[in-house]
Amino acid sequence: MDPDHTRTGVLLARKFPSCINKLVCVGSSNNFILRGYVQKLILVVLGIVAAGSFLLAKESSADDTTFDIPTICCGTPNQQMAPQLAFTLTVETPGALFVQFRYSTMACGSARMHFSVDGTEIAVTPWLGYPGDPLNRDQWSPLINLGQFSPGLRTLRLDPEGQVDGCNSGTLIQWEGTLRIVTSCQGDEDCDSVADAIDNCPTTPNSDQLNTDENFIDHSPPYNPNVDDRTRIRSDVLGDACDPDDDNDLISDDAEASCSFGTDPLDFDSDNDRVYDGAECAFGSDPSNPGSRPTLAQCAALVGVTTTMDSDGDRLVDAAEMCYLASNRFSTDTDGDRMTTGASDGCEAASFNGDRIVNVADMGMLASAISHVILPHVNIDVNKDGFLNPADQGLVASFISPSGQCP
Repeated sequence: MDPDHTRTGVLLARKFPSCINKLVCVGSSNNFILRGYVQKLILVVLGIVAAGSFLLAKESSADDTTFDIPTICCGTPNQQMAPQLAFTLTVETPGALFVQFRYSTMACGSARMHFSVDGTEIAVTPWLGYPGDPLNRDQWSPLINLGQFSPGLRTLRLDPEGQVDGCNSGTLIQWEGTLRIVTSCQGDEDCDSVADAIDNCPTTPNSDQLNTDENFIDHSPPYNPNVDDRTRIRSDVLGDACDPDDDNDLISDDAEASCSFGTDPLDFDSDNDRVYDGAECAFGSDPSNPGSRPTLAQCAALVGVTTTMDSDGDRLVDAAEMCYLASNRFSTDTDGDRMTTGASDGCEAASFNGDRIVNVADMGMLASAISHVILPHVNIDVNKDGFLNPADQGLVASFISPSGQCP
């Protein structure tokens, strides 16, 4: 290394002490190096800056930095993505790599940013700027997880894409914006501001923590909080962002559309006919048509049992568990939540008000539904035979006495 550059770096460090131990971005043209961690390295980098390049530094830590990208110019006419408008930098990754981008507030047309790592495109932001958000043109993109990387230097490339709107006729002439790079968040692996210890997707950013199929949430329409049984026999602790089956209908979200009739990946029973979507697809009935559904006898025949067989003794017959509840006919607690936030399978089926306890309040709701004082709902049909009658009352009563069975 040129000793003159080192001496210049020391002088700059004395003049600008706040720059030491900060992530800096240096280089020429549209290529930069982003590094930190070692004071000696930064001294040398500052020396290179003094030798003719320029400094792009913001307040930052060793694992989180935000800095402005100067105007990148100029695009080739009639190209919405132009290679000469790309911005490339080198990032030292100790593990995960997250990026976030904010388009310039001065832009009069919208753009989105494509992110590539080591030559492979991994993610793209939503459209940012005018006209997507004309009143707030400095809107940030979501924090994007580009993946887990072994420690080392990675080439991060930003390719902007314009579209015809505002003052943009289809050519992205130039652009500028603000880039945030996060390589680690202590105690929060996915950097979504939710600590790993309580995060339902610890490696996937989801600050909303939405979990469609957790306990006490039932999306079977029409939802009525006065009568809907909110306890779920098959629930899980995974947030939607990392759950391959958000509604636990035993069809993955990606495969929901593969069922020939099409189903809702957020609805356990898309047509509200008491048979869950996975069972309807398995039988070949139409999960979007409540008039097309397998009978209890057909469900029993599929698994080779009688309509009264109850293999696990949870008072829910095997055929109903197979077709109506998506529960395990050989387990009394399919989702394993009895000791935490749920109950045994039978209790979850019989607790209409979602409090996990089966008592006279649930019996009263059933009686009101039978007499049509309240609107009957499929979840109050405990044995899933299609009728509200004394058979359901008898089943609910069996969980009330003796007391202490639920949860």
